[in-house]
Amino acid sequence: MPLTPSEMDFVTNHNYELSNFDRPCPAHEALRSLGLEFVTMYGKYRRFQILWQKQARREGPDELSHFWVEPASRSSFTLPWPTLDDFEARHLELYPEEVLLDFEDTAHPLRYPRFVADRTGQHSSRPLPVFSPEENEFLDAYYDEIRSLSVGPCLAAVDGLEITHHDINHLVGYRATELLHEGRPWPQPHSPAPPIPWPTLDAFKRRFYSPKPVFPWHDYKPLDRGDFSAKERAFLSHYLREVTTITPGPAHEYLRSQSLSPILMIPLLKHTFSYVSRDSSGKLLDPTCKFLIQPLPAFKIPWGSRPIVFGRVLRFCEDDSMKTLVEPLLPSEESAYVYKPTPYRFYLSQEEESFVQWYLADTLNTTGGRMPATQWLWTNGVYPSTLEAFLHAYRQPSDHFYECEYETHLPPFRAPWLAKEDFEARLKRALVTFPELKENPSALPGYLPEGYEERRMTWLRSIPNPPALDSFPTPVRP
Repeated sequence: MPLTPSEMDFVTNHNYELSNFDRPCPAHEALRSLGLEFVTMYGKYRRFQILWQKQARREGPDELSHFWVEPASRSSFTLPWPTLDDFEARHLELYPEEVLLDFEDTAHPLRYPRFVADRTGQHSSRPLPVFSPEENEFLDAYYDEIRSLSVGPCLAAVDGLEITHHDINHLVGYRATELLHEGRPWPQPHSPAPPIPWPTLDAFKRRFYSPKPVFPWHDYKPLDRGDFSAKERAFLSHYLREVTTITPGPAHEYLRSQSLSPILMIPLLKHTFSYVSRDSSGKLLDPTCKFLIQPLPAFKIPWGSRPIVFGRVLRFCEDDSMKTLVEPLLPSEESAYVYKPTPYRFYLSQEEESFVQWYLADTLNTTGGRMPATQWLWTNGVYPSTLEAFLHAYRQPSDHFYECEYETHLPPFRAPWLAKEDFEARLKRALVTFPELKENPSALPGYLPEGYEERRMTWLRSIPNPPALDSFPTPVRP
């Protein structure tokens, strides 16, 4: 089921325009004319690009994959899908071929013959367990399906449990290598539609993955994170105190010792004060800024090296003017070692991560009768189902682990958003990273089921003096 000649011509021209965007871009305009949202469109269009690349290498000529060469069909190509429905149907039709090509590239036994020798799992250092007869039969039937380039019961069952085809392909590679080592034909005969041997996604993970580790919440900061670590907050507290009181201190001394210009602090300061607001008493309301008026913490150096400093500064350059200000200060001799973050990926802030953990504990009734996360949602008119994007982001690091319980304590509760408007602003940014959630109306900003507002007001009137949110005991993490 390869791409048709008209599809090959179209993708060739589209790729040419990607590298020559100073010229007319009719292929891009034609693709946009289908009317699908940009992020969703190009997420699906990528399947055509992957298959085009492999087919171009297989069939040639070599010049076909040279993006700088103007295609011979530049003036004659047409959009191969007349309507959006045709595009969607063709996208689904090509799915088995994408799965088969992924298997041939990453798990085929003739390409990776050492699979059986070490039997190391794809996402774990543990050896893979010996397959059961039911698993062997299912893996053989699954391979027969994908090589016939059709979506049958096995592939549909895998998709239904949300198991990635890449993980199943890896298991098929082990199964095939075992048979070939034994001198037996692959695949073995099997029933027409054997049932999937794992009843749930969790059962599959427990069979082949490691247990989810305890991710430390308090000072754990990947470089991509869009909020400050505890050490960065301590550093900025000292830096701002030194600036506002015009006194020397450890923050300026650190910058001088590392030959770092104070201009590099501007993106960090701008991020600090981006959402500052005050009440009638003049107090800072934003939880992320309260550390500025609290007693000075112990001074800490938050970055391990100069390139790390530059990488974190670049992470907080939210517009071109800020980058123009900072980039001339990056030393050319260290440029190759500076981490260049992608600012468009959504990550939970430290407070948001803690809020999600409290909400999950609320739902399991393990908070000693207090429900601060749920209370914040109801108090601010935020329906719990709109937390889905935050829950989705929270689960991202544990994709290749199965869930298990640990006796660790929850962090102190702090609301990460000032009001519903701040929550929905963050939710909109999350939906850019996770566009698939837009198909669920209850996960979108502003969603409220019928009768919710009346129930919410009744609940609020029933609590004349609700306890302070920071007064709750610290229960065990669920």
